[in-house]
Amino acid sequence: MPVFIFITGFLSKNIEKGRQRAVETYFVPFILFNLIWNLITLISHFFVPPTTFNSSASAYFSFFTPGWALWFMLSLFLWKMFLPDIIRIKNAFAVSLVVGILSGLFVEFGAFLSLSRTITFLPYFLAGYYCGQEHIDRMKRVNRIWSVVLLAAGIAVAYIFGNVLHIPSEMLWGDRSYNHYMEQILPGLTIAVIRYVIGFAFVFVLFNGIRGENSLLARIGRNTLSVYFLHTYLAGLLLAAAGLIENTYAQLAALLAGAVVITLVLSSTPVAGWFGRLIGRINEAIFEQRDNNKI
Repeated sequence: MPVFIFITGFLSKNIEKGRQRAVETYFVPFILFNLIWNLITLISHFFVPPTTFNSSASAYFSFFTPGWALWFMLSLFLWKMFLPDIIRIKNAFAVSLVVGILSGLFVEFGAFLSLSRTITFLPYFLAGYYCGQEHIDRMKRVNRIWSVVLLAAGIAVAYIFGNVLHIPSEMLWGDRSYNHYMEQILPGLTIAVIRYVIGFAFVFVLFNGIRGENSLLARIGRNTLSVYFLHTYLAGLLLAAAGLIENTYAQLAALLAGAVVITLVLSSTPVAGWFGRLIGRINEAIFEQRDNNKI
């Protein structure tokens, strides 16, 4: 998610256009697909055993508590809406880092309105916004050995966190306060700092590792909305199907293959075109047509 959010921020240079289209592009689809997700969760509650995703139908039926991965679209809506005001703050990026680290101390920031994640992941969005093409080119010119080193270091840290220190992987989600996982404040703050270091390190790894243009990645990048909104439902089916496989390695292979297939299908031109037309028609039914001659 840090890399994905960084790229989203990088593509958000036109801040006024982003604010004008935020409701139609992100908020309306979020409400629609979050409603669908809640209905699926409600129905599944009566037909399948309780799981992480349907343990409490009443808790998940909410317009403004995002279902599963849909939090990103609500956060993106908020970032787009408030970006023109955020960048007026002096040293906005540094301030967002400090606030992102300290926000985990407060239980008020949680899943509702995706407040915790909106604050926690804001530094990546701002970093992408402030990042120019010259910075990207500079990262690409660095010797790739550093990407290998950072990748290995990231894997090592993940192993130590999970298998040595037994830190819950959910701490990477950024959706709740530190006291949900540990009683002491300092370890939570330390993990938050390390989380940012790793997140930005992998932003570097991506841009340093991909030197030339890739038409497949470009297509997926153009059709991000259809992939993100629709993958949630297919990913749930994939997880359920993979759970039937007993062999761990075969299960992992099935998940990886399924993820690739879902991404390729949902980013295809026909699916992306259909999704765009669907959202367009919904917005036409809700909003008056814009008059481009009016300010």
